[in-house]
Amino acid sequence: MAAANPFAAADGITQAEAEAQPLLAIVAAAGAMWDILAILPGKAEATLAQRRLEEVVFWASRADQA
Repeated sequence: MAAANPFAAADGITQAEAEAQPLLAIVAAAGAMWDILAILPGKAEATLAQRRLEEVVFWASRADQA
């Protein structure tokens, strides 16, 4: 079973919101990529890529706070 998309809350953001809040755009992009990777259940590469998405969002949020 695929893990739930932790970035689903950012679905449906507008272009204006993405431009005003770059971190929100990163989270929305990660959510879309997560869903694509979820189509490949049981694939180690997809699971690893999902973990890397979580890391990208984590580090982007840290950079946004600085």
